[in-house]
Amino acid sequence: MIREIVVKHKDSTIRAHILIHRENIKTSDRLMYYWFNHDKINKNMGGYSGDLLQGEYLVFDAEDHLITQGNFDRGLKHGTWKQWSAKGIIKKSTDYHYGLIDGEVRFFDDKGNLLKTREYKAGEEQIKTDDKLKIWKPDKEEDAKLDSTVHTGSEE
Repeated sequence: MIREIVVKHKDSTIRAHILIHRENIKTSDRLMYYWFNHDKINKNMGGYSGDLLQGEYLVFDAEDHLITQGNFDRGLKHGTWKQWSAKGIIKKSTDYHYGLIDGEVRFFDDKGNLLKTREYKAGEEQIKTDDKLKIWKPDKEEDAKLDSTVHTGSEE
């Protein structure tokens, strides 16, 4: 069963859905899980302690402009996640597959023009040099930057 939640902060409002039944979900230490407990959205690598986010996830700024949109599947980011400026200009688009960046990450300038694209496979950036594919593994700080598309309220 799924229930809608609304989490209000001084500068944003989050509209999301949570799984409210306790099915036994096997977790992976490699994945970041997003969950809801005590009127707060939380995240943990490899585990959770509350109701997992499920389905559409929307963040609106104080003026009710959509600034983040994505989907969760049993607490994991899944599908395309997008971020916009308060003026409605696209800033970033990231493809996820069950918690891992998988596909393209697209960055846009302040006018919405594509600046650069990065390709990922199962969470690892794919870099092509001299017609050979190399895998680049970011450090923990870079992982945190890439995973900053969800506002949980803990940043305030």
